[in-house]
Amino acid sequence: MLSQIMILCSILACSSSKEKDEIIVRREFGDSADIRLTIGIPFHCWVVTRPKKEKQWEYLLVNKTNHAVLRVLGEGSRYSDFKYLPQFPRLIQIINDTQVTIFDLKSNRDPVTFEIRNDGHQALWFMNGTKLVFAGADGTVEIHDYPSGKMLNRWVASDDKEGLGQMISFLEVSSDGNHLITGSGNDLRVWKIDTGELVHDFKVVRSARVYYFSPNKETIVALEWPEFIDICQLANGRSARISLRHRATCVKFSPDSKQFVVGTGDPYSIFAVYPLLRARGSVELFTIDPPTHKISRKRHSADVTKIEISPDQKTITTTDSQNQTIIHKLSDFYLVK
Repeated sequence: MLSQIMILCSILACSSSKEKDEIIVRREFGDSADIRLTIGIPFHCWVVTRPKKEKQWEYLLVNKTNHAVLRVLGEGSRYSDFKYLPQFPRLIQIINDTQVTIFDLKSNRDPVTFEIRNDGHQALWFMNGTKLVFAGADGTVEIHDYPSGKMLNRWVASDDKEGLGQMISFLEVSSDGNHLITGSGNDLRVWKIDTGELVHDFKVVRSARVYYFSPNKETIVALEWPEFIDICQLANGRSARISLRHRATCVKFSPDSKQFVVGTGDPYSIFAVYPLLRARGSVELFTIDPPTHKISRKRHSADVTKIEISPDQKTITTTDSQNQTIIHKLSDFYLVK
């Protein structure tokens, strides 16, 4: 099969480290192959073939030197979904939303296969790779042991007024591995992993689309549409909703997790195409405890897209969509009353 497949992989020459990890794949295949290229493993690509005369799928994980580092076969028309989680060099294959197979890409360990009861819409390793949580489109979460695959706990983490499951859009585990955080619809919930007990239930006015976790995993900032943010403290269950001047476009926590910076703009406004009418991007600084809200006197002429905080947390560098960079000092911020 490999002799029939010709792959030329070249590394995309870009400035950022993320773009350097991407590859451009040029391929030539016979008429009997159905090809897909997916998965986010740096310097690797998927080649998926299905011979017309055989009811068999072949998945080849090919590295940049054109060598197949993993070969997975599937029978019939069973659907396979692959997930690669960057915490560990392991590949998760989910077949027909029920069967999970985990391949360790660094060791000679045999693949581990076990059953799940939800579709594994999202997955996350924790406890140093010895535990795995799956979140399903039906609103359930499952905790499994690795490598045994044994299910340790399962519960409904998200449901609507009729008791039907809602898809979980956000999934994270606390730094101590004892709490699971799920987000869906108007709910951001904190659970005890060992018992499935609900600890905190944060409500948002509108469905949050983006969540930002502090480095110490004790604070979550949820961005709401159009100009609100929710600050949720997991330790004490406190939350605060703050109105911004414009729509939040990016968030950056300080290294000590005690404060964060929000960049704003109006990227979806009809006025965004007219530079003279476009809302200028602001840079806003928030302290979590005690809660304070400050805005920089220096403004951008476009949407803020990137925020960097110096290690000593005394200067903040922001960049907008027109590549203008501004350096803010703490003295540039004034208190919002």
